[in-house]
Amino acid sequence: MSRRLAVQHWIASLEATVEPPAGINNFYNLLRVGHTHVLAPDTEFPTVLPRLDMFARFVNGSGVAEFEADVIWMDAPEGWRRTETYWPLRVAFRPGEPLRDTVFRLLGIPLEGVGRYRIDLRAIKPRKRSRLATEYFYVVR
Repeated sequence: MSRRLAVQHWIASLEATVEPPAGINNFYNLLRVGHTHVLAPDTEFPTVLPRLDMFARFVNGSGVAEFEADVIWMDAPEGWRRTETYWPLRVAFRPGEPLRDTVFRLLGIPLEGVGRYRIDLRAIKPRKRSRLATEYFYVVR
């Protein structure tokens, strides 16, 4: 039976830190985790969310895997719109490692309006474009 790569957690925070000392089994502190981002009332769109740290816990990984993260504005006038793709995001799995935690730092997330956004994590290597996880957030003024 083949073990398939899976993601147990895919969580957005405004900041993630590693508890020292950093090493192969890091403990992460996810700071300012929340699903609603409130912008100033006079914010003009498009604008940018400066940073999101995406925490992921992988299960059953092997070798080096590559991923991409798609940011999608779900409340766009046409229904939905991809606003950005971050890639390549790489993770190296050590032999015999059943779980692997990592944080991907996404900078300059384009926000094209208020409403719902989602961030899809997709495997691009070794499997092509298979969605592994989805995280949501909401933008209001």
